[in-house]
Amino acid sequence: MYLKLAQHLSQLDYLLPDEYTDTLRVCLDDAPQSSLADVAATVAEELGRPIEELFLSFEPLPLASASLAQVHRATVRDAAGGARSVAVKVQHRGLRETATGDVDMVTAAVAVVSRIFPAMPFWWVADEIAPNLPVELDFRAEAANARRCAAMFRGDPRVAVPETLPALSSSRVLTMSFEPGCSVADRAAIERMGLAPARVASLISEAFCFQVFEQGSAPLPRPAPARRVTERRAEPPQTPNPNPRNRAPPRRSPRRARAAQVRAL
Repeated sequence: MYLKLAQHLSQLDYLLPDEYTDTLRVCLDDAPQSSLADVAATVAEELGRPIEELFLSFEPLPLASASLAQVHRATVRDAAGGARSVAVKVQHRGLRETATGDVDMVTAAVAVVSRIFPAMPFWWVADEIAPNLPVELDFRAEAANARRCAAMFRGDPRVAVPETLPALSSSRVLTMSFEPGCSVADRAAIERMGLAPARVASLISEAFCFQVFEQGSAPLPRPAPARRVTERRAEPPQTPNPNPRNRAPPRRSPRRARAAQVRAL
């Protein structure tokens, strides 16, 4: 939970000094790792069989570790009898049991900070984490979103959406096809792949807009860029509000509802 908070803060480079955001950015994919024993126990509990029976191979060291889970590369038997590379996302052990208390602690900390610095209220941090944490802790929701996203970009080879393997997935384990690539925030790696960072950034923005404005939702945050989306007729421009101060402020959920949403776990 605290790593999730650090991830949010690492993205505030427009507000916090670089020394803070650069330090916290490691929480995005280089957070503390769960032991292989904990990973194996979670997989066995969720899928009903030990790792060595479910996978042909399973790399003991994760490719990346974040606040809620870590990802291991593995292989499974494909339909033709060969080996297929997959990525196995395994939730850190004990998260569901401690989530409620962690949200209460973050809410209390945010209350203190907001009182000390009234000009910079941070209630939005708890408002963002509390309702979304139960969804993020259930990998079945992520698998469903991946299928929705794949349907949106079907036929567009620019965008690669990992295929989920339902037989090897559950609420705490998500197995997907392995898609090689690099972080969209790693400019040097993008250039080493022979790609133009500006075109990658443009494609990511275009994919977002396609999902939100043409499909009505964005089920996955960062579809991998692959090629140009078919051009569509532009909609007439909207008249901007001449006085932004007149815009209604966003609604904020009641503070006491934050922890209650996590207790539904």
